[in-house]
Amino acid sequence: MDLARRLVLASLLGTSLLLTACKPAVQEIRIAAQECRFEPAQIRLRAAQPAHLVIVNEGHEAHEFTSTLLANPLVRVLAAAKPAEYREAASFKIPPGRSVEITLQAPPSVYVFYCKIKGHSAMAGTIMVE
Repeated sequence: MDLARRLVLASLLGTSLLLTACKPAVQEIRIAAQECRFEPAQIRLRAAQPAHLVIVNEGHEAHEFTSTLLANPLVRVLAAAKPAEYREAASFKIPPGRSVEITLQAPPSVYVFYCKIKGHSAMAGTIMVE
């Protein structure tokens, strides 16, 4: 391999490593919906980093995760919610044993989340993005 080709390959490799190193790490957050509570109920996120939220219904009945985070137009959705029926939702009704995943990046603020189902008003928490 000639010198010019080696220099080009080395340059491409260096650029690739630099871009990989500059990419912010994704914050992994798991929220469990249990009978009468969310665990954890207090969450802290860094505004400069994407967050991958997994909301899991560990209870015996359906729960509806609703949050001002999902309704905020300034929040950037980086990977649409899964399963597909939740892609444009501002709240997620999650049957027992099921989960919803979404990756997003939010501006600094305090966001609330709660269960919208009647009788579940004690199920609430906050997400602090700093």
